[in-house]
Formats: sequence, C-alpha cells, structure tokens
Amino acid sequence: MDLISVLFWIAVVIVAWLGLRNVITIFIGSSQTGPLKPGQYLCHTISLLLYCGACGFAIYYRVWWPLAVGIIVELLFRKSVIRSGEIIYRREIEMLFAVRTNNINELINLIEQGADINWQDSKMEGVTALHEAARKGSIEIVKILLQNGSDINSKNYNGLSPLHIAAYCGENVIVNTLIAEGADLNAKAKDNITPLHAAASMGHSDTVELLINSGAEVHARSSKDGSTPEEFATREGHQDVSDFLSRY
Repeated sequence: MDLISVLFWIAVVIVAWLGLRNVITIFIGSSQTGPLKPGQYLCHTISLLLYCGACGFAIYYRVWWPLAVGIIVELLFRKSVIRSGEIIYRREIEMLFAVRTNNINELINLIEQGADINWQDSKMEGVTALHEAARKGSIEIVKILLQNGSDINSKNYNGLSPLHIAAYCGENVIVNTLIAEGADLNAKAKDNITPLHAAASMGHSDTVELLINSGAEVHARSSKDGSTPEEFATREGHQDVSDFLSRY
C-alpha cells in the first residue's frame, strides 16, 4: 500500500467521523453497478452506518480499527490488507446495501457468491433483505429475493414481517405480490399488530381495501389495549379509513 492509499483511508474515516455522508457518496461514485472495489466497499459500509445513525465513535470501532490493523499487517509483512467487514458478514452487509440502493446487478452477484439471503441485521432490529425491499418499494428486488429463497414470513426483532412493512408504507404492488406468494395476511407482530393495523394506522385506504379483499381479519385486536384496525385509524386521524372499516 502506498502513501496515497493510506492518506485516502485516513480522509475517508475523518469524513465519516464528522458524519458527512454526502461527501462519502462522492468517494463511492454514483454510477457503480458492478462488484465493489475495496475503497468503494469501505465507503459503502461507512455510508450505511451513517444512514443507520451511527456516530463517529461507533464507526471507529466498526470500520477504522479493523482497517488500521490490516494496514499495520500489510506494512509489516507486505500482505493483503485486512478489509473491514470481510471477517463478519461482508457479503450480507453488501447485500442489504445493494437492496437499499436498488443495485440489482450487485445484489444478484452477491447472491451468486453465496450471501445468506435470510440474514438478519442485528444492528437494524433484525431486518432481512426482503424487509428492506418491501420498505423501499422495489418490486423487482422483491421478486429476485423470493425467487432465491427469501423467507416471505420472516420477522424482525419486533415481529414485523415484510408484509407488515409493505402495508405500513402503502406499497400496494409489493403487498399484492407478497400475498400472491403466500404471505401470512394476519401475521402478528409485537402486541399482536397485523398488517391491516399497520396500513390503517398510516391511512393507506387502498392498502386497507386490498388486505381486506384478500382475507385479512378486520376485527383483529392488539394485545396491548385491544384496539382494532378501525380504532388505529381513528386514533391517527384517518377518518376515511375508519369509516371504511366500520362497514365490516
């Protein structure tokens, strides 16, 4: 590794420490679609951490410290740098980032390399790639993940399934696709919240109607206070949704 490369790594970490995510994206480059180079991978990892709200102190231990060890080893033994993330879940972290950035080519490449498609990110409440695709509204990525074995009813640490997430975000195309592929319409998250509760709470009338027409339980009750989807809608000020649900 030459001096310029070392200075590049140092500059990246300083920018990360200051939380300048926009500058990090300049290092990454906006047109990257193929496999990531080492420097781009590091920048993607830092950008992902900043996206998740990590502070510079956390990034130091997640990115810079492992990288620093690698630089020292290379300078002493002239061997390959130990890159951050290669030791633990490198492919899976890249896979989640590919989903978030809608990088389909990179996602397919990582799946072919053996990334665990149902891996749960412990730093993000146990979300899987399918949860993220549902949140982003990327139907093409959802289909790719399902075709390659994604657990359609996987739950994060709060018990939310991909259908919960899609319903909450009002992503009707994704909701319809997940239902058609066998998603549990009445999956229960924390406090027995169902996808219909999620859609009603956000006032997504079309999503509410889609779920009901597909067989969702209209009168499902939260175990916390016994609230139905109708009561969720009323509480959040979505009177049109509340009125619609009151007909059932």
